[in-house]
Amino acid sequence: MSPSFLAIEFGNAMLSGFRAGKLSVAQVSFAHSKLHELPIELVDFVGPRTIPSIHSLAVQHGLSFYDALYLALAMEEGAALAANDKALNKAASAVGIRTLNQAAS
Repeated sequence: MSPSFLAIEFGNAMLSGFRAGKLSVAQVSFAHSKLHELPIELVDFVGPRTIPSIHSLAVQHGLSFYDALYLALAMEEGAALAANDKALNKAASAVGIRTLNQAAS
């Protein structure tokens, strides 16, 4: 499960990779065509009910609002968090959320 803006972040990452010369047009096109095959449910999670807690997590753990959003969703769902970000993984550990590496152990 992921916030629905994951698709936007994915698209931005592909565009950045292309602009940096790391990805070809064909590679970006292929990646975009496969995005829907990932076993990830996209959910609308940001709203008046969740914004205060997301903001609080961001401030408390020194995270961006985006990263705190992923953490808040993992907390809400009681799910492990898959992230390749030290600060986000540290915050997850601090609030009792397992990271993907910990979940695989």
